[in-house]
Amino acid sequence: MARANQYYEVARLFLQERLSAVEIAEIMPITREQVYPFLKQAVDLGYVRLTPPISQLLSRKIGKGFGVDHTKIHVVDVMGPLAYPEEIRNDPKSVIARDVGYYGRAVAAVAADRVLELILQVGGTLWSRRPPVPVPIGLGPGRAGVDFSRSLAAAIRKSDRKVLMKLVAISASGPAKYPQFSPSSFFILFPDHIADHSVGLFAAPLVGQGQFNKMLSKPPPGFRESLEEKPNIRIIVTSMGDLRDPHDLLRHQLIAAGTPVDERIKNDGWLANVQYRPFREDGWIHAKGEEPRVPTLFELQEFVELRQKVDHHVILLARQCSLCHRDRGEALYPLMKESMRVWSEIVMDTETARTLLRLLRDRTGWEMTDEEAFRD
Repeated sequence: MARANQYYEVARLFLQERLSAVEIAEIMPITREQVYPFLKQAVDLGYVRLTPPISQLLSRKIGKGFGVDHTKIHVVDVMGPLAYPEEIRNDPKSVIARDVGYYGRAVAAVAADRVLELILQVGGTLWSRRPPVPVPIGLGPGRAGVDFSRSLAAAIRKSDRKVLMKLVAISASGPAKYPQFSPSSFFILFPDHIADHSVGLFAAPLVGQGQFNKMLSKPPPGFRESLEEKPNIRIIVTSMGDLRDPHDLLRHQLIAAGTPVDERIKNDGWLANVQYRPFREDGWIHAKGEEPRVPTLFELQEFVELRQKVDHHVILLARQCSLCHRDRGEALYPLMKESMRVWSEIVMDTETARTLLRLLRDRTGWEMTDEEAFRD
């Protein structure tokens, strides 16, 4: 039976030294036919890791177009499903059709690498080897939250630095049929020696606004613990959805509760949401009376205030829907304004980035050449 060091060595010789399968078989005690299975095993064991490229061009254009530091904008330049011919996308035997989520996972992986760097920075271990202190991190819900948590756990395992976190769920569970998208469920992806005394948020998926106000004034068990931890949170990682997307999780919840979401979109300008808190082009949407809402630790305006604090970070993932490939450009556009900028850093896919720039051109007439993008 092969040992782990053999899997690694085959991967090193093939990928780094550029040896062929025949050449590897000549110097290692394996056959030529075993080389590719060994490579697959090296990938499965985490010895080989793909790092998605970042489009500096799109990051710079978005930064200059919206007046934001481009180094805080990470555009993940990976070929999405729509880059392939329709017959390949629709062929059930095609790996592109079988794995529709790979594109979004690339966005999550880039976010995880950046957040790991921030954890080391906030925890004081980025430039030193001193023992880490627990860094409180708020986790938002959704499909992107699952992918991010998996990527962060993998990045920590491969890091040579000690990491200690206190994970805090910042929203309730979401749709009952999708418990895997609850932030409290993400905790299981992290071993105890990494995630120290994590805190969940346990409440009904939807409550009336009046009931939520009572929860804030007299916090019940399950909500009280996370609320007490709220002032300590230094890093928040969350994602966004488009209420017009049929796969949006908040849309599912509100429709199940009897809210006429499509009517609100048409008549009241409802557009999108961040961590299950909705907004429109011109501001936040606040539930009234007993209108349903998701219990959350933060309102969106608090994110705007938090990202302006020293050593506090709000990381937003804006990526295509993995099921219908609808990008987030139109939903993200209002969040590029200073007054609604809920993020200190954002990670997005190229389709979202291109839609964002197209909307900026169509609405304001602003355009920039590739050469101008790299002029300081």
